Amino acid sequence: MAFVNEKIPEADLQRIDFSKINDPVSNRPIFTPHQWAIDRERDIALISLGGGFGENSRYPHFFLLYWQGRFVHVNFSSKTIGNLKTYDQEITWKLLFHGRLEGVMEQELIDTLKEALTCYGYMGYKWRENVKAVHFDFDGKHSIGG
Repeated sequence: MAFVNEKIPEADLQRIDFSKINDPVSNRPIFTPHQWAIDRERDIALISLGGGFGENSRYPHFFLLYWQGRFVHVNFSSKTIGNLKTYDQEITWKLLFHGRLEGVMEQELIDTLKEALTCYGYMGYKWRENVKAVHFDFDGKHSIGG
């Protein structure tokens, strides 16, 4: 099964405990998310926590990767070309940081992030409808945390 963008169903909001996840900037609990890109078969989801957009942003774009009951923070910067309104926008996501997931090889994590971001597109727009292409700059120079 592939990733799909969707509103998080109430059943998943009750199943997954987001209350212990802190915002990467304020270190306060995050607001309960309302949408994600999810692969239900693998029980893996990518959730935007906000942050900066564009390569010169003060903050990276913060994401939370939910992986079969575990959470890991992931940070990206982004660069866009084209125009979202005319459906010719392209985005390049640059990986800046990801946490570790015990038992998950880094390449599997990176490949899964690419799948999820391809679905997510840009600012949650479904890339097949609003974003012409999603590219990646995963050059191996990113940080890895606990």
